[in-house]
Amino acid sequence: MTEEEPSYAQALQKAFRALAARDRSEREIRTRLKTGKFDDATVDSVVKRLYELGYLDDVAVARRWVRNLAVERLMSDRRIGVRLSDRGLDREVIRASLEEVRREISEAAAVRKILRREIGRTPLPAGTKERQKMVRRLMGLGFPPEAVFDNIREIGNEEEDIP
Repeated sequence: MTEEEPSYAQALQKAFRALAARDRSEREIRTRLKTGKFDDATVDSVVKRLYELGYLDDVAVARRWVRNLAVERLMSDRRIGVRLSDRGLDREVIRASLEEVRREISEAAAVRKILRREIGRTPLPAGTKERQKMVRRLMGLGFPPEAVFDNIREIGNEEEDIP
C-alpha cells in the first residue's frame, strides 16, 4: 500500500481523528482501523507512519494514563493495571509507569485521601459494620488489605487522640 492510495489516506485520517480525541495505544489504533475495514497492510503502514510522526508512543501514553488514574482518580495499582492492559499496553510498561508515579503518591496515601474525602469532618464510623463496609469498598477498589487496615487504624487512633 502506498501513501497515494485513497484507503491509506482514509485510514490515516481516521487514525488522526481518533488521536485528536484522546491518547490511544497502538492496539487501540489498530483495532479502530481494522473495524474500519482497512486491510492489514494499510493498518501496518498507518501505524508505522504515526510512529514516524511521533503520534504513537505507548510508553508516554502509559505514563500519562497512570498518572491521571493514580493521582487524580486515586485508583489502585491493580485496577490501573487491568484498565491499561485492556487498552493494549504492555504489562512491563505499565509496571514501570506505576513505579514512577507511586514515588509521588503511594497506594496507602491514596487510601488515606479516599477515607478523608468520604468521612469528611465526621468521625470514623465507630460501629464494626460501618467500618467493615468501608474496608470492603476500598478492597473492592483493588487496594491491598494492609493499606486499607493500616489507614483505618491510623485514622481511628488520630481521632482518639483529639481531646
